[in-house]
Amino acid sequence: MNSILNFHKHTTKSWNKKKTSLPYGSPLFLLLISVFSIFFFFVLFSSHSKIPNYVLHNTQYCTRFQTLTGGEKFLWYAPHSGFSNQLSEFKNGILMAGILNRTIVVPPILDHHAVALGSCPKFRVTGPKEIRVSVWDHAIELVKTGRYVSMVDIVDISSLVPSSVRAIDFRIFASLWCSVNKDITCINDLNAQSSLFESLRQCGSVLSGVNGNIDKCLYAVDEDCRTTVWTYKNGEEDGVFDAFQPDEKLKKRKNISYVRRRRDVHKTLGLGSESESATILAFGSLFTAPYKGSELYIDIHDVQRDQRIQSLIEKTQIIRWSVQEPLGIYFYGPETKVGISEADGSTTHSYFSND
Repeated sequence: MNSILNFHKHTTKSWNKKKTSLPYGSPLFLLLISVFSIFFFFVLFSSHSKIPNYVLHNTQYCTRFQTLTGGEKFLWYAPHSGFSNQLSEFKNGILMAGILNRTIVVPPILDHHAVALGSCPKFRVTGPKEIRVSVWDHAIELVKTGRYVSMVDIVDISSLVPSSVRAIDFRIFASLWCSVNKDITCINDLNAQSSLFESLRQCGSVLSGVNGNIDKCLYAVDEDCRTTVWTYKNGEEDGVFDAFQPDEKLKKRKNISYVRRRRDVHKTLGLGSESESATILAFGSLFTAPYKGSELYIDIHDVQRDQRIQSLIEKTQIIRWSVQEPLGIYFYGPETKVGISEADGSTTHSYFSND
């Protein structure tokens, strides 16, 4: 660059003196170039500095949560549909938390079909980010309207906690994550707390992974039943094709190119993985069911190589009801009620009501 700017110094030809009189070599021109360069780099840096500042803000936000929870690591997931599916996903959540050595965030019982997953066999499902946002917003709405009932109000996991798995109520978890200095489990004046609930909704979007992962804080799992079947110590090679794949007709009709692979959940998300250091591991739906010789999302049934997890599987299969065997569990949308009935059909417990 210096040889170009000082080209006239290397020749004695007469026309070279005229070259120096051109405005390109004048001090004023060089000053303008310098000012323009400084301005350009300032604008460029300012436009890119927003991302680091945003990441820094979230990191500080997460640091408070990590301090309050004493380094504990959590697993949060997004249940869906009716009570039967929600209970099935809760059992799967307990299993995944046990395998990954994380504390499960116990969800509320959602209104019947308030959150829909879609169809795994048709490869038409709500994405993990979107379903996490929907579940978070609905859970906050349940708290706000006084209709919140925890899953452990209905099922008894005392035989599992804390010997086999650790658990935390969603409301406590949300209060800590959102730095809410109030116990949202017992807020009575809902109108006075409108700004609080709006704040809870907004911080839920960060936890849902809408803005991406946060280093050593949040790892949002975006693999769902369209691409992944979770396994654990089954002797298979990790990442092999699953038996169930979209057929060619479906691929052409829906213009999709999904490939379902069987992946060991501990190798992918456990010790030594990218997500290991994250304080919060956020799944989407944990719904699974047998389908065409395989499972839709989680295929972990018999783990003789790990007796601790095998024992956990057996215990989750016989989870008991908190009070007594229910013959009916009823949901009525915004007027949600849960009825636990005896053999004679009489309702002995009404867990909550808007009456």
